[in-house]
Amino acid sequence: MRISRIEFENFRNFKGYGEIKCSTDGKVTIIYGKNGDGKTTLHQLFQWVFYGSVHFNKTTSDTLYNLSFESEQAYNSTFQVMGRIDFEHMNEKYSLTRTITYRKELDSSSIINEELELNHLDSDDNWKRIERPQETIEKLLPSGLSEYFFFDGENMIADLRVKGRDSAKNLRKALYSIFDLDILESALGHIGNTDLKTTVLGKLYLSKGTISSGSDINATKTNIENAQNKIEEYESIIIDDETEKNAKKELISNISEQIGSTKSKEEYGLMSRFSTK
Repeated sequence: MRISRIEFENFRNFKGYGEIKCSTDGKVTIIYGKNGDGKTTLHQLFQWVFYGSVHFNKTTSDTLYNLSFESEQAYNSTFQVMGRIDFEHMNEKYSLTRTITYRKELDSSSIINEELELNHLDSDDNWKRIERPQETIEKLLPSGLSEYFFFDGENMIADLRVKGRDSAKNLRKALYSIFDLDILESALGHIGNTDLKTTVLGKLYLSKGTISSGSDINATKTNIENAQNKIEEYESIIIDDETEKNAKKELISNISEQIGSTKSKEEYGLMSRFSTK
């Protein structure tokens, strides 16, 4: 789905009529603004136009009309809140409009009418009104996934201060869905480890032997660790023996050289006889 145009009138922070045009050529549209400029209001407008309801946090009111505009209306007069979103889906163009008519009363204004209209541009470039618009919207953009289509991190963070753990879970769930981390986590859980017989690695590990229970696995691991320790111990002994062996070889070599350089008694005897003659 690609949004091409957004229109609004007297919706919450938006007083009067406004329009935003978006590119549908595949590029990303970034909406930037300071606090209070209406970013959250725009997000709430999406929710309201598509599904007729808005998820408000506890730090804001649930009034849909602009309070400043409503205060300027005469008693018993009527006024409207309108939102319209033009969008493309599967190369088809649609225009969705939701309108609420209010009557100004003493304390507040009450709803006297609400309309939802969905139009589709046919092959002859004529706009045709679709019957049962909410059913079509549910097929195009299921309400159960709206939390991830219309991700409002600012509201979720604000809710963290009020709702704590529940909002933290929702924020985590949304982030995981956006970045496909839920798929990665599911895959890692499915692969698992050798301690769990129900996971891929667990089944593979068990299939390599006759081990069938967790206690057997732990016992086998202990035996493997003991064997590895023994191997390290023996390797250390072998190194020490090799060192001692090399030292003794060197000693034998030195002694042999000394013996070779020493004249025997027979040689000394012969030399003595030749010298006396």
